[in-house]
Amino acid sequence: MKWTAQIFIASALLICMPVFSQLIQVEYSGAIGPTDWTRGWTNYKPVETDYPPANTLIPNMISTNTYLSKRNVYLLKGFVYVANNATLYIEAGAIIRADRDSKAVLVITKGAKIRAIGTETEPIIFTSNQNKGERSPGDWGGIMILGNSGINNPKGSAVAEGIQNPDLGAYGGSDPEDNSGIMRYVRIEFPGYKIINNEKELNGLTMFGVGRRTKIEYVQVSFSKDDSYEWFGGTVNCNNLISYKCTDDDFDMTAGFSGILQFGVALRNPGLKDISGSSGIEADTYGKETEFDYNDKVLTRSVISNFTIISPDPGKDAFAQGFTQNKYAVSIKNNGQISVYNTLIMGFQNGFYIGGAQSEGYIETNQIKLKNNLLYGAVSPMIADVKSNIDLNTWYVTPEYKNTYIRNYDNSILTDPFNHIYPNFSPIAGSAVLKSSSFDELKKYLEGILFYDKPDYIGAFGNVDWTAKWSNFDPAKTQYPDKTVVTVQGKITADTKWTASNTYLLKGIVVVENNAILTIEPGTVVKGDAATKGVLLINNKSKIIAEGTETSPIIFTSSKSTADRKPGDWGGIVILGAGRTNNRDNMTSFKNYGPLSNYTFGGSRFWEESGSLKYVRVEHAGGLIQGSPQKMAAIMFGGVNKINMDYVQVSCSEANGFGFVGGSANGKHLIAFSNTDDDFDVEEGYGGILQYGVVLRNPITADIKKSNSLESFATEVENAQFLPTNAFFTNFSFIGPLKTRAAQYNLNLNSCIHLNKNSSISVSNSIILGYPKGVIFEGDKVDFNILSQQLSFKNNIVAGCFSPILKVGTTGMFDGLKDPKPWFTGPAGKNKILLEAAEVKLTDPFNIASPNFLPAPGSPCLNTVFMGY
Repeated sequence: MKWTAQIFIASALLICMPVFSQLIQVEYSGAIGPTDWTRGWTNYKPVETDYPPANTLIPNMISTNTYLSKRNVYLLKGFVYVANNATLYIEAGAIIRADRDSKAVLVITKGAKIRAIGTETEPIIFTSNQNKGERSPGDWGGIMILGNSGINNPKGSAVAEGIQNPDLGAYGGSDPEDNSGIMRYVRIEFPGYKIINNEKELNGLTMFGVGRRTKIEYVQVSFSKDDSYEWFGGTVNCNNLISYKCTDDDFDMTAGFSGILQFGVALRNPGLKDISGSSGIEADTYGKETEFDYNDKVLTRSVISNFTIISPDPGKDAFAQGFTQNKYAVSIKNNGQISVYNTLIMGFQNGFYIGGAQSEGYIETNQIKLKNNLLYGAVSPMIADVKSNIDLNTWYVTPEYKNTYIRNYDNSILTDPFNHIYPNFSPIAGSAVLKSSSFDELKKYLEGILFYDKPDYIGAFGNVDWTAKWSNFDPAKTQYPDKTVVTVQGKITADTKWTASNTYLLKGIVVVENNAILTIEPGTVVKGDAATKGVLLINNKSKIIAEGTETSPIIFTSSKSTADRKPGDWGGIVILGAGRTNNRDNMTSFKNYGPLSNYTFGGSRFWEESGSLKYVRVEHAGGLIQGSPQKMAAIMFGGVNKINMDYVQVSCSEANGFGFVGGSANGKHLIAFSNTDDDFDVEEGYGGILQYGVVLRNPITADIKKSNSLESFATEVENAQFLPTNAFFTNFSFIGPLKTRAAQYNLNLNSCIHLNKNSSISVSNSIILGYPKGVIFEGDKVDFNILSQQLSFKNNIVAGCFSPILKVGTTGMFDGLKDPKPWFTGPAGKNKILLEAAEVKLTDPFNIASPNFLPAPGSPCLNTVFMGY
């Protein structure tokens, strides 16, 4: 009972940091531009497709991790549940056939995951078990994914339609970043049927409260008896979706869905329509049965861009049958508040329907946004069922909205969109959709500048040394040229540029604020004044643009002479943003940092950018500034969400090297060298992605409070109500002091990685080399995050450590994790533990003066498969 209660409490309270970026900026409107992403994996004739017979029955309850191979053909019979936090893995090319008589349904329950990752040449296929020529819409019930993200329900949770067991059917919660797995290159054919006295329906792919860390992309739903896709609340972002010849709505969102959708295609059939009237997109916050019982704080507020929605060809006889039922391309009603951009609509009676006074009011207040859309062949662009204070059709063509409405068809738009056997949605040369998009209002949703690569090696290096030319592993002896010294102190409130012709001296705390931008030229040297413990602070809404080059890096260093420099000579760099933190009111400060505590950070402006750091070195920082009982990190990020950080080295800090407090800033090519305390300190709900990092510890250097190369925790207070820190580290090389087990080192060095206080980070494709302790898991909440697959270690090598894996500070509540070593070395993680550091075969990684981190021939780091989330 203790185990069950703890899972319930923790799962109800865990909230992860956001991954907001989703939209990709393209030059075209509609779903497809010069490259047709639908080719190769789709099928528009599934009725006549030969599929091999099923030979393996899937059990109705999957409670442990299960793998479906393409070598078998599987039969789905009745309701099949993936439960108990299990993961269903499906190999590319696998075929799953669903039984019609038992109305088969696949349900991914709350906490469980599906990992169905097909490829363009080997998609995963879910289809009917009926013979060729006998398959029809509604043969089975499709796929249901139940998550822990927010929904529009006064209770915050509900039970999915068609599932009688409330434990298996529960969905909804408080975790917008919940992860239900991934579906990529998947086809779902002939799903959807009526349930509950024919008043409720199952769809092709139904997502109930699914969270943002779930990935749904390159999915085709064909011949659904009801909707192709339906979202009940949740925050999941989806892209590259196809709906083909469904009966009801192609894309239906309700109950507070707030995800972002991009690149969607819908092709309707005039002979398939629902009696209630079908739409390409239908969006509402509540249905008729819940009109007086819903949460008015959780509205359906999704953002849709680059869709192509096509109803029947008006030039064909069949068009007349379906025209009256295929009424609306986009229906927004019952307090729905979606926005549609860069979308092409062809063949509907009306373009947009606005239902209800609440949704009409959002038109007038500009909370429903319809911009840069192309509408062809509709009787009218917009229609409403409530008298509005504005003329909607006039509003739609307001010049600043850049919408296009043409009453008749234009056959020069797409190649062959109405072909129901071999459709071609690609634009014709010179088409109006080409070079017609606008992302001016969508910049805050655009995909981030930095995201992870997928190299074929473990650690930070393959056969190229990216530290060459710009890094420095002997900064204490480096002589910087004498230039005109410009003293900087106080506040910078207007845009300012620092040039390489000067040397800049930071005296005291220098604050960039008032939306000012500080730009620093390549090759510029900035010195922190040792007497006043200089600090450069970039405040909320301001930016730093420090972009050096490989041959002319920007250098922040001590003001002391070459012979006198030492760690802690000056404070360091502080960058503040408005991303989420673990403070209850989302605003916090660097407590115990003296005057820095006057500057707050955190909030909900996830789109706010803080500038860039590229080819930058920060040396001899981490000092104790005046009035502060605690030393600074060399670079401190407070609630920073967006910053272009690439090729940054922190050396000889008296305290931490990189400090991330909340936010979700990403970074690549980071070096931490000879720092005293932690090299990377991540806390207070930090959730960014860091790739290609190298840490080199100095054997004689460590902090009396015990140092780690990576320390992660959610908050100083062990409390499950706080956001877990769930950063993603990949391709790191952590080099400790133990070249051999007999090597001498500072005994205050604790471990390579120390996870405690609700940390749920992921570490993959990385090397941990020569530490007294490799990885320490501390506390019951860390145990829970391991067992619930929120904390992840995959494809790592731990070598030359006295204690490779260690568990401390737990109460024994989780009997399933008495010893974390079997979990760490199990087949799912593909981690390795090697006895000696030399077995990793790096060239010369322990050389403090001139290290070489490249793998030597025969290294186990080479020729490996990248493992992501």
